[in-house]
Amino acid sequence: MPLLLEFSRIYPAITLATDFTDSPQNLVEEGKDLMVRITARLEPGDIAHKLGTSRLQVIATPAYLARHGQPRHPAELAGHALLGYTHRGVVQPWAFRIDGEVETFYLPFKLQANNGEALAAAAAQDLGITSVPDFVAEDYLRDHRMVTLLEDFTPPDLGVYALLPSNRYMPHRVQALIEFLARRMRCPGDDSDETKTTTA
Repeated sequence: MPLLLEFSRIYPAITLATDFTDSPQNLVEEGKDLMVRITARLEPGDIAHKLGTSRLQVIATPAYLARHGQPRHPAELAGHALLGYTHRGVVQPWAFRIDGEVETFYLPFKLQANNGEALAAAAAQDLGITSVPDFVAEDYLRDHRMVTLLEDFTPPDLGVYALLPSNRYMPHRVQALIEFLARRMRCPGDDSDETKTTTA
């Protein structure tokens, strides 16, 4: 959301209408210009422009950790109050790199939400440990309201994509937003200038 606000300040003539949802979207039928998706895997048929990458960060407040202790290994998370992400009503597992291999953990969540900002806000109230994208966590970490955990077991990166209704014509307003987001989110090595259609 902060990037969208910055874009709106830079391009005041472009009107933004945002819809925060993880429900299935038909961009053509709903008349939407684009959708931003953060995912490890695109769906078949997606017309996607990669904007950058995002790293999930496991975070909690110092107050929560002072009361409940700090997990030193992902296997210790089950003994904590956890705040987890749901996608289309399905609870998502947490993944970590352990000894060079990615391992998936299906964990009991005290609180579930389909929005990373909501999970971070709940964790900031000392309710537990959550895992959110780095751009959600950054303000909390910068202000020392929360700290990162399990940094030796960094979860796999996620791709950040702009999904388009068609690869034939891109209005100037859409191109301007995609280029702006890509500039701000691009990491070295990203193929962020590529638009592709995934197949089954």
